[in-house]
Amino acid sequence: QAFSVMRRVPGPVGQRRKGAPRFLQRVCAVLGLGAVVGCAALKIAPLSHVAIVVSILSIWPLHTLTVSECYHSVNGPVLLTVAASFGVGSAMTNSGLAHTLADGLLLLAHGKIPVLAALMGVSLMLGVVVSNNTVVIMLSNLVRHVAEKEGISIKVC
Repeated sequence: QAFSVMRRVPGPVGQRRKGAPRFLQRVCAVLGLGAVVGCAALKIAPLSHVAIVVSILSIWPLHTLTVSECYHSVNGPVLLTVAASFGVGSAMTNSGLAHTLADGLLLLAHGKIPVLAALMGVSLMLGVVVSNNTVVIMLSNLVRHVAEKEGISIKVC
C-alpha cells in the first residue's frame, strides 16, 4: 500500500447514506469505465475530461462515494512523489544529465536489442526505489534521446 495512489475506503461497503440502489451503482460504475475507455480509444474526447465527468457523476447523483471518502482515499505522499518527479525529469533534461546518461548507455550497449534491454534494466532498477509513474516521467527524455541516436522508433520504446 506504500506506493498505491488510492487506498481502500474504511468501513462497511454496503452501507451508503442515500442515492441509487447498490446494484445500480455497480452497473453505472461499469458503464462509466466503459465510457471512459471507449471515448479515449475512439478519440471522442480526451481521457482526462471524460474521467472527470464520470467521477463527478458517480459522486453527485449516484452517491457511490461521498466527497469525504474520495478525499481520504487519495494517498498524499505518493501523489506528492509523482508530482515532484516532474521537476526531477525537467531538471534531468535542462541540466543535460539525460543526454549524458543516454550517451553512457549507448557506449555500453550496441544494437536495438541490447539498448532496449539496458533501458529496461535502468527502468527496473529505478522502479525498485520509486513508483512506476515516477520512472516514466524521469526517463522519458532519456529514452527519447537514446531512440533518436540509435534510430529506434519511439513507439517501440
